[in-house]
Amino acid sequence: MSANRVETRKAADSLKRQIHKLIAIGVGHEVSHRELLDIASLGDERTPQYVFAVSNFNALFTIVAQLVLLTCQECTWNTTADVVFLMDMSTEMSQVEVDLGVDSMTYLLNGLLDKKHNTTVRAALVTYGNEFRVHHTLKEPMELLRDYIQKLTAPRYCDASSDDDCSVIKSFSQALGQLNRSMFKNNENNTREIIVIITNGRHDIDTSVRALANDLVKTGKILLAIGLGGNWKVDSFKEMVRDPAHIYTLESKESVNVLDSVMTEIVYSSCALSNDFNNKP
Repeated sequence: MSANRVETRKAADSLKRQIHKLIAIGVGHEVSHRELLDIASLGDERTPQYVFAVSNFNALFTIVAQLVLLTCQECTWNTTADVVFLMDMSTEMSQVEVDLGVDSMTYLLNGLLDKKHNTTVRAALVTYGNEFRVHHTLKEPMELLRDYIQKLTAPRYCDASSDDDCSVIKSFSQALGQLNRSMFKNNENNTREIIVIITNGRHDIDTSVRALANDLVKTGKILLAIGLGGNWKVDSFKEMVRDPAHIYTLESKESVNVLDSVMTEIVYSSCALSNDFNNKP
C-alpha cells in the first residue's frame, strides 16, 4: 500500500493520540492486512479490530455506532455467525504447512471463544484433498474442535482405486457443494455464514470450482482464503472470493496475528437505525 510503511505507522500513531478512533478499510487488490492493523485503532468491546473490508457492510455498522452514538435501544449487539474451516489436506501439504493451518485455526478459535463480544459463533471443519470429509459439524462445541485439530497430520500418500480418487479438484468440488446444500442448514435467521479456505494454494482452480464458489457468494456466504507460505497461487483464489481484502497470507506462526482482521468478518455489530432521535435520552 504505502511507499514508506514505517513513516505511515508513525503518522498514524501521532494521529491516534489526537482523535477518538482511526478506522482502516481495505479497498482494491493491494491491501496489506499487516499495514492496516498497524494503522488502525485497537479493538474494543464493539469490534475485535477497527480494520474492515469494504464489502463487509454489516461490520461497518460498528462505524455507524461510533459516529452517531447509538443507544442500546437502537442497536442490536447480539448477532450470530457460522464459520466453516475448509482445509486442504492433500498430499501436496507438508506437515509444516498443516501445522501452520492448525495454528491459524487455533488462533481464530481462541479469539472466537473470547466472551467479551456479543456474537454467538459456531464453527465446523471440512477437509478436501485426497478425499472430502466433514470432521466437525456446527452443532458440536468449538472447544472440542480446538482440541481435535491439534491431532491433524499431513497425509503421506493416497491409495487411489480409480482415476477420480485422490483428485484435489473433485474433493474440493464435493466440499463446496456440501457447503452450499446442507452445511449451513438449521441456523438462525440473519446468521452470517463464512467459509475460511486454508491451503498452500499449489493446486489448480478449474471452472467448475469457480462456479461452485460463485454460487456460494450468490447465496450470501462470505469466502475468505488463507494461503500458507509465500508461494501460493493468489490470483486463482482471488477469483473465488468476493473481495481482494478477503485474501490472507500466513508465512509463519510468528505472523499469525495478521489474521486479527479476519475477526471483524465474524464478530460484528448489527444495527437497526430509526430516524427519530428526538426522544432519545
